[in-house]
Amino acid sequence: MKKILILVYCLISVASFPQRRNKNNGYLSITPQFGFYKGGYNAGGAVNTGVKIGKMAGIGLGVEVLKFKDVKNPYIPVYGDFRYFFAPAKGSQVFFTAQPGYGFYNQTYSALVPLPGGGYAEQRVENKGGFYFGTGLGVRGTGKVAPIVSVRYTNYEFNNEASLAGSGIKSSARKGGVSINFGIVF
Repeated sequence: MKKILILVYCLISVASFPQRRNKNNGYLSITPQFGFYKGGYNAGGAVNTGVKIGKMAGIGLGVEVLKFKDVKNPYIPVYGDFRYFFAPAKGSQVFFTAQPGYGFYNQTYSALVPLPGGGYAEQRVENKGGFYFGTGLGVRGTGKVAPIVSVRYTNYEFNNEASLAGSGIKSSARKGGVSINFGIVF
């Protein structure tokens, strides 16, 4: 399912980009990312595409692929990208961004656990993604191909479900931290 959503997002972005670019109000940004959170760091990249509405607002979609230091599989948030552009300075624009969405993650493992009365039972643990939210400030150039830099606070949620001999336990964990993005906007 995750691969299908990413493929659909990429196809929509590529198909609609030339039309938006001709009207001079669309954007496509590609940014590597490095972030810090309590207990570790993450690294990855993001692709955001959207359209400016008037002179001050923008709306779009984004997808990231993040690798956390202490998590085995990549975390893939897909989110809406809402931007508010401040009055442009000479040759650049400052913007505020809010990015609510959902982070896809899946890791499952199981182990045999000894029981007090003898014998063994299978313990299964399934980790899934959850709510994602990012917010921050950025600066972008105003040329056809321009640099973009943003600093964001992001919140990642992981949902866990463990079962042992038919009984289940659910829990949720969140990671929050600051990320820095440097990239190119088209």
